[in-house]
Amino acid sequence: MGIFLTIILLSAIVALLGINRKFGFWGYFFASILLTPLLGLCLVVASDRRHPKEKKVLTKDGHTCTKATVGNGKDSLD
Repeated sequence: MGIFLTIILLSAIVALLGINRKFGFWGYFFASILLTPLLGLCLVVASDRRHPKEKKVLTKDGHTCTKATVGNGKDSLD
């Protein structure tokens, strides 16, 4: 029982590290459970970050422009 809880906890930590990565929290969480948290961590380190999404924004003067946002919908600072 203790080993199972340890694997779940370590998988959750790995998944938190992978939130802004290609497969997101749940993808890395389940991969860590299936493959062990150590291999899940290797997947997180080897994966790419999510590409910024673009959304169209209407400016005050009526023109539209694109605005880059991060995968979770928040504005990027880059």
